[in-house]
Amino acid sequence: MKLFMHLSRLREKLKNSFLNPLHSRTFLAEEREHTERKGVEEKFRAHSPIRVGLKIVLAITAIEFVIMLALYSFGAETSMPQYLFALIDTLALSIAASVMIVYWVVNPMNRYYQERLQNAEMLHRKEEHHKVVVESIFKFIPEGVLVLTESLNLLKHNKAFEEIVQKYAPLLGYAEQELTENIVEQCRTKIEHGDSKEIYISSKDQSRTDLSQSDTLILEFNTARMFLAEEVEEEEARIVVSLLDITERKRAETRLKNSEQRYRNIIQTSMDGFWIADTEGRILDVNAAYCQLIGYEREELLNMSVPDVEEKETPEMTAQHIQKVMTKGYDRFETRHRRKDGQLLDFEVSVVYQLDNEDGKFFIFLRDITERKRAEEEINMLAHSLRSVNECVSITDMEDNLIFVNQSFLNTYGYTEEELIGKQISMVRSPNNPLEVVREILPATLRGGWKGELLNRKKDGT
Repeated sequence: MKLFMHLSRLREKLKNSFLNPLHSRTFLAEEREHTERKGVEEKFRAHSPIRVGLKIVLAITAIEFVIMLALYSFGAETSMPQYLFALIDTLALSIAASVMIVYWVVNPMNRYYQERLQNAEMLHRKEEHHKVVVESIFKFIPEGVLVLTESLNLLKHNKAFEEIVQKYAPLLGYAEQELTENIVEQCRTKIEHGDSKEIYISSKDQSRTDLSQSDTLILEFNTARMFLAEEVEEEEARIVVSLLDITERKRAETRLKNSEQRYRNIIQTSMDGFWIADTEGRILDVNAAYCQLIGYEREELLNMSVPDVEEKETPEMTAQHIQKVMTKGYDRFETRHRRKDGQLLDFEVSVVYQLDNEDGKFFIFLRDITERKRAEEEINMLAHSLRSVNECVSITDMEDNLIFVNQSFLNTYGYTEEELIGKQISMVRSPNNPLEVVREILPATLRGGWKGELLNRKKDGT
């Protein structure tokens, strides 16, 4: 029992001594150290528990045999059979002790070293895989990549960076090496001062007067400090710089910005009103022309919606109209808005519905047709009056072509409207009229009016 307890304590001490972590080293360094001791571990692992046990038994037996043989040789009183029995007992005890030592001490040590060796081998395989992955990423990533030391010296760059240099060097007037050095120098400046995340490389020949945005290389700049897989043993981290060519994107953004500014200038200087509204009918933007027409300030209108100014439609009708335009995509119609002072204005409206990301918007042009509508009403009233009088009334253009005749004229001369409109007024003139009188009618009319007598003829010649 005492021997069993002693061996148990010995097992725990050995186990703890091997399993406690070495806090002064990182896990990676510890695993690498064990990998370097692989030869020693392999040799230790080659000794199986059975072999170790047999060696212990043989060693103890040999020692006991030598001791007993020495005692017998010096004339001890114990007989040979007693020595042999004692030797057998010692051998049995040795075997039992060996089995216990192998079970409680050797097996745990052997398993521990096997696990450590497997972990080291697995770590090594992961490192090799990581190297391959990192190298593949470095080689095939579409962004340009630079690797710098902590002292900002260039170690290497990838193929994408070479392609950027090869593309822009001739366009900007640089040699490839010269452009590379220029970019690296700007990277150093960015890293040291931590300023903007964009690098601008302008044309080398600054004396040119025709320089434009197309003569500038623009790179988006990002950095990270890391230990690369193939340089784990190095204590110095590397600075990895990614360079994304955003030249075309910046040019497109500039073109879009200029286009938007031109559009805004056109809208703001237009004589017609302009809105941007959402699908709820809320006014999101409005130009100065509409503000002037309707009598509201821009800030007031941006807090209003269509029903607040709409006079012709009810809110329910406006909601239905919005759904109709969203389905159709566009519409053109006439409506009436109420000014801030209560006066009514007629508008001809052209609206287009367009999806903007997930939110739809209406782009609305509003032309003031109030005067035109009033003139049309007056013309309609005049035409109705002319049609209703009993006297013959005709209207011609500047070339004496008939453009209007009233019903009394048609009844008097026996023609239909289709037979007269667009024809010369001379078709109802009598050939017996003096030629100089006929020729004087139009010039006199242009000067203020003509008054006189003429002979006309009906369709039947009378």
